Amino acid sequence: SDLFFERDTSRSDIDSDAQTVPRSTLQGVFHSGLKNNDFRRLSVLREGARCSVMHLAAPPPKHDEEHILERHESNFSAQNIMTNGISAAPLRLKLWRLQMEVTQELCAEIDVDFVAFPSIARDSDGFLATEFYAKDATHVNRECGHLLLSLIHKRAAELDRV
Repeated sequence: SDLFFERDTSRSDIDSDAQTVPRSTLQGVFHSGLKNNDFRRLSVLREGARCSVMHLAAPPPKHDEEHILERHESNFSAQNIMTNGISAAPLRLKLWRLQMEVTQELCAEIDVDFVAFPSIARDSDGFLATEFYAKDATHVNRECGHLLLSLIHKRAAELDRV
């Protein structure tokens, strides 16, 4: 299996047969990809806004591999998900955490308020809680949408008071 070290990982936690990828390499991939795409557009929005700008974190991955394989989107079919399978759940969660860390750093660089995904919508391991799964492989459901709108409204009210 392929792994990368998180800050709290020790060598004894790693399978000796595992391929390791330097964290800095993956961090660089996320930084470059996000900065040159999503954050280029977000910077334009930030520059034109006369108010605070918020960026809501992406939802964490779903843990249930069967749910993902049975309900994947067509672009995953094009990438042969049924033949190749999906990455192990712990790796998907590590990658999401690293992506959110880089996202938060990029938000700070352009004065955008990063809004973390609420822990109430995550299970005890950090994945998206099953009660918030949409029917597809990656999205959240309507109930989670209501929760996120409430969070954004609360955060906006806090920013107005500052």
